[in-house]
Amino acid sequence: AGFSSHPLSTVQLVDLAIGACTPQPHLLRSRAYPAAARLPDGRVVCAGGFGGEVLSSVEIWGPPAREAQDAAWSWTELPVMSTARYRCNGCVMSDGRFVVLGGGGGTSSGPMSSCEALTLGDSTHW
Repeated sequence: AGFSSHPLSTVQLVDLAIGACTPQPHLLRSRAYPAAARLPDGRVVCAGGFGGEVLSSVEIWGPPAREAQDAAWSWTELPVMSTARYRCNGCVMSDGRFVVLGGGGGTSSGPMSSCEALTLGDSTHW
């Protein structure tokens, strides 16, 4: 449907200080055009995108549980967005919420003017 990129699940950690890229665990779902942002604690949220269809799925890259501190960081599913979207933007608000803005793929064929905010914590929800 006019998409020029193939969805990927590969992840690279870029260290600008030394100019190196290090492969990381793959995303749980292949995506093209997702929204992503780094949280203040280092975790990364990746939402939406296109993976054969417009996606509402969301995942977070974070450290292992406290009892497995020697394990590598991994991707974990989060609650889905209320609206599937791709070519959207993501940012982190000053209160720590991850926000997804705009994009396409909702119920209309044009760009979306809506946003959704994800609250992370004991009760993670949109």
